[in-house]
Amino acid sequence: MLKSIIKTETLLAPGIYDALSGLIAEQSGAKAAYLSGASIAYTRFGRSDIGLVSVSEVHDTLAAVTDRIKIPIIVDADTGFGNALNVQRTIRSFERAGAAAIQIEDQSFPKRCGHLDGKVLIKKDEMVGKVKAAVDSRKTSDTLIIARTDARAVEGLQEAIDRAHAYHEAGADVLFIEAPRSVDELKLIRKSFDLNIPLLANMVEGGKTPVKTANDLKSLGFNIVIFPGGAVRAATFQLQEYYAGLLKNGSNSEFSKKMHNFDSLNSDSKLQYFDGENYSDSPSKSSSCKDIVICDENTYIKQPGTKGSKTRCSIKCNKLKEIAWTSTRRGDELDFDATKNKCKIKQIHSPYCEEFIDIEFDSKTGLPKRNKLGVCNKCKDGNYELSKGQCFHTDYN
Repeated sequence: MLKSIIKTETLLAPGIYDALSGLIAEQSGAKAAYLSGASIAYTRFGRSDIGLVSVSEVHDTLAAVTDRIKIPIIVDADTGFGNALNVQRTIRSFERAGAAAIQIEDQSFPKRCGHLDGKVLIKKDEMVGKVKAAVDSRKTSDTLIIARTDARAVEGLQEAIDRAHAYHEAGADVLFIEAPRSVDELKLIRKSFDLNIPLLANMVEGGKTPVKTANDLKSLGFNIVIFPGGAVRAATFQLQEYYAGLLKNGSNSEFSKKMHNFDSLNSDSKLQYFDGENYSDSPSKSSSCKDIVICDENTYIKQPGTKGSKTRCSIKCNKLKEIAWTSTRRGDELDFDATKNKCKIKQIHSPYCEEFIDIEFDSKTGLPKRNKLGVCNKCKDGNYELSKGQCFHTDYN
């Protein structure tokens, strides 16, 4: 998906640092997001990007993000967290966690933010080996490998361009020359590579590269534009004002117009609440969940207020969760009645024979019968066993 996007347009990928920031970016219309190692360092440790973040911490953050949102995620894998063998492990684990693109760089360990001074590079040949290891270890070519070089600050722009050429020859899908100092350098970078080689530009407010708009960089020929730390800098600024006001005033009354209240936050982010045994999609409904609408990520569901349109969701219908989680396949539909806020599932797939099973409902409760959900349409016989998610047949003919 990411590969097809950058073939047809310049992609603006805002920086995120956790599932909530990713969700807000997605809801704001972002087509992809950049999971920033620096932003993870800021938010997780309260420190600058000086090599403190580990592979497991990035992996866990990535997994939480991809579990919550559906847009492609470009993930900052720093140096690959070691040598070529470590890079292979990093690529495999990040790809399993849902990364659409994985970026590795040619700094030595511990690395530093690309716009900080004092960076040290590994040899070009060593980075070439890392790029080859990354390409070889991915399961699909749809997972893009982004090769970043920090040589501009250490060895000069021409050496950075030479390194990037070597990384492309090693198999990198996208090239990223960090921290050029001027628009002229940005232009020279683009002229140094064939137009069919995707290039990434990094915009850091207050950094070494002049900040330009995505349209400006599109006109210069860049394919991906990231603003990796903007969100955490904006959030930090707001938090400074918020805490100062709270401690000064003893309440949030003066800040209330700049923040969500409890209901608006949960409405906007569609957070799910758990009150012991019951799930709900808002605090007001947490006492009773039998009619709450949730659905499996591999299904489509009609949502309230959408006038019958269907959209993919990430969780299940709690009312029918015993059957929906194993039986539906991508493209199957859970029919949701927006006016009554209830699911109306009529059929499910049998994982055993890949045929539909008609669900039998209790006429009084409206719920599917737990012990006999219906008969398989293929053999017209057999009961659906909830505990194993299978239809057991006495006859296949």
